[in-house]
Order: sequence, then C-alpha cells, then structure tokens
Amino acid sequence: QGHRVENRLLPGGGRLPMQRRGGALQGGGTPLGKTAGRQVGLQQRVPAELEQAVQLGPGQVRALGDVVIQQGDRQIKADQVQIDSKKNVKGHGGIDYTDPIVHVLGAGGDYSPTGGADFRDAQFQLLQRSARGSAQTMNLTPEGTLNLKDVKYTTCPVNDNSWSLDAQDIKLDTRAKEGVARGAKVDFQGVPILYLPWVSFPLGDERKSGFLYPTP
Repeated sequence: QGHRVENRLLPGGGRLPMQRRGGALQGGGTPLGKTAGRQVGLQQRVPAELEQAVQLGPGQVRALGDVVIQQGDRQIKADQVQIDSKKNVKGHGGIDYTDPIVHVLGAGGDYSPTGGADFRDAQFQLLQRSARGSAQTMNLTPEGTLNLKDVKYTTCPVNDNSWSLDAQDIKLDTRAKEGVARGAKVDFQGVPILYLPWVSFPLGDERKSGFLYPTP
C-alpha cells in the first residue's frame, strides 16, 4: 500500500506536509485531522515530514514517526518531537541534527531558533574541519559556539582512535576557530600521556600557541 500525503493544519494556519502510513495515533491530545481548521498558536510555518500529529493543547503539537523538520539551513530528524508556538522543538528518542557547523546524533535534545540547541549523549562531527567526538551533554549557541561536558575529542578519521583529548569540558568557538579544554588529558593508543588543567588549541589550519594536536 502506497503512502498518502496530506496537508495538516498547524497552529496559526501553517501547514505540515504529512506522510501517514496508517496506525493509531499515540499519546495524549487531539489528533489533527484533515479538517482541523482551528487556530492553536504557531505563528509561522514549520516545514516538516511526519507520520502522525497530535495537538497537546494551545500552542503545542506532538509529531510522531520519522519526523524531519527543516528550519533554514538546519535540519532535525527524530522519532518524535514537540513543537510550541515559538517554533521551539523538543526531540525524544534518537535525534539527528545538522547545520553548516556540526552534525550531531543524540539520545534527545532541544532546539530553539533564538536560543540554540542542547543534546544528551551526543556524538558530533564538525563539518568545517576534520574533527569529531562524543559528549555527555552538548550546547550549541546561535553564535556557533559548542559547549561540551565529559568530552572525547579527536581529529582522527572515523574508526581510527589513535589519539584523543578527553576533558571535563571543552568550548569550541567555530567563529574564532579556537578550542579551550579544562580538566583534560591526552590519550595516545589508549594510554594517557599528558594531563592538562587548561589548554587551548586551533580549530582551523592556522598555528597558534598552546596544544597542537596530531594531524591525520
């Protein structure tokens, strides 16, 4: 049986292009049917693809099933999300976030057009240089700064963990092209070789004083 594409009204009159594959709506709230014409709060259009949508209350919509949301040059994929009247997005289950700076896979997270994004149990890859890692928590500001807690960071290619910078927290300023780590150690082939209470390092090809990590 083929997929049926319907336009479902979002709060405030915007529409969600919706792919529905059948099955009952899950969770509390009111299903948004084809004739749902009432206003419930979203003021601007949020382009998205999803299987099911449930109105939780004024200004609150829950989208279920392989949700894809596109906001400018940012894309959010999740098992389910909640969207409020200010276009804030809260993702549940696995979440996949991409913008021009970073690609993140996380166990869940929040995104705000004005406040940036937060992720839990995140794996990340910087898209403007060869660098990747993992963090227990990750905050991405609208200015392009990544604040990471309990971090493993490396410039090694995928499947190569020759070295890593492990730290309590790392701040990556993608505009200034500088990283700062606190409570850090350098591991080489799984063996700690250097402990650093504070260290700065470049995110670009430019050389600077501080820690110069190996280049793969």
